[in-house]
Amino acid sequence: MGEKRYKNRSMVHHCWTHSEVAYIKENLPHMSIRQLSISLGLPFSSVRRKVDQIKKGIIKTGEHLSRSPKTETTFSEVMFLYYLRLMARECKQKGIKPDVSSFLEEYRNLKDELEATPLAEKIKEKIQSNG
Repeated sequence: MGEKRYKNRSMVHHCWTHSEVAYIKENLPHMSIRQLSISLGLPFSSVRRKVDQIKKGIIKTGEHLSRSPKTETTFSEVMFLYYLRLMARECKQKGIKPDVSSFLEEYRNLKDELEATPLAEKIKEKIQSNG
């Protein structure tokens, strides 16, 4: 955690992880923002902003970092994301710019076909066992 991750301080945006937020919450009472910034290896301004958010109650338990446990991922969402990944990979290989709207149209046409594959069956089983 203490190693520096950025060579220069002009960072555009930092994606906070659960462990970083938890570390700040845990050590906030007995460490200064400067000390937190050094130990995390992040710019002072980023850490100060995150501390302000925590103090204001904007960030409670890191729920902003991941999907709420109340909303479950549906089978069709998983299949659509899988299809998008396949299409994006195909576009990258061909060297063309992906067009998401055409993917959506193609997905609607192929939906039944995709949902009948062995992979789809595994995904269905996994969702049912988790749900």
